[in-house]
Amino acid sequence: MIQMENTIHGLSTRLAEKDKEVLALQNITHILTETNAQKDRLILQLSSNLTALQFEERRIAFHARMSTDKTHLASFATVKFETIVTNEGQAYSPVTDGNTIAYTHDEANSSTDHKASSQSAVVLLKKGNKTWIRAHGSEGRRCYPKWSSYSGFKV
Repeated sequence: MIQMENTIHGLSTRLAEKDKEVLALQNITHILTETNAQKDRLILQLSSNLTALQFEERRIAFHARMSTDKTHLASFATVKFETIVTNEGQAYSPVTDGNTIAYTHDEANSSTDHKASSQSAVVLLKKGNKTWIRAHGSEGRRCYPKWSSYSGFKV
């Protein structure tokens, strides 16, 4: 009987030790899971930072002009510059336009005499901002491809 009690006691002691080992392994597993999750978050953050830096380092320069006369433009209509001459960094889209500094010039038509005009603007933009050119509300409703262009670049 004593031998059986000793065997049971020995098995109970070994079981308690194994339970402690299991608990320790569960704790280690939890710590490793947390560490892996932190590592994954850091990798994601570093990847995002790298993408942002690559965007910041990306060279931006565009120049586009009209392909045809634009006549009878509606008041405040967005003017499209379809012929892309330069589009370094793919910042220009004939649909949405621009990036950081825009230089534009156009020619307005008023009755029978032609008046040329030119305009430059230096604009501070943030990532995601869009720029565009619109016809003036009451004048400048005609643009000629030979004299109308839209350019911009990142400094």
